[in-house]
Amino acid sequence: QFELPTGSPYVEGRFRAARAALLAFYNEQGYIYSTVEASTTFSVDRTRVDLDFRIQEGIAVVIGPITLSGNQRTHDSVILRELDIKPGDAYSTRRILDSQRRVTRLGFLQEVRLEPVDPERVEPVKALRLSVKERDAGSVDVGFGYANYEGVRGFGEIAYRNLMGTGRRAGLRIEGSRIERKGVLSYRHPWLFDRR
Repeated sequence: QFELPTGSPYVEGRFRAARAALLAFYNEQGYIYSTVEASTTFSVDRTRVDLDFRIQEGIAVVIGPITLSGNQRTHDSVILRELDIKPGDAYSTRRILDSQRRVTRLGFLQEVRLEPVDPERVEPVKALRLSVKERDAGSVDVGFGYANYEGVRGFGEIAYRNLMGTGRRAGLRIEGSRIERKGVLSYRHPWLFDRR
């Protein structure tokens, strides 16, 4: 959103920001081919300026089929359920990038790309391709420290973030010093009954 009220001082940066905001608004609604031309006309004494925005919406675009490739160990549903978009939604670049970030946050994929199948083609329905590359989901962490009151303190942890390709995580952590010893077994199931 932007405000350029009549009578306010003319600032070139605010004028450009208004044009960018208009373009972003249309793109968010699926009008990814829209254009916004902005021009100014100054009065003879240069004390007033008229702002002119000419908008060409183009066609509304919706998301088409979404295909997934590159996953060998992980079930398709584990990755696709993280998407915040589905076929039939308005094509929103922001929501597509948000979905890509959500898939990346799973933690066991080293490369995630969500992009149109044919980016150059002007079409009302844009098919998307989600390409991923898996990484080793296991991790081992070890650490040591020293404190005056307990002497040497250490920990060791073994974790796996993608049990049987389901996105579930299990881990075992052992901590110890001369004062206390502790073991923690953990299990994380990120979705239950199709709810996060």
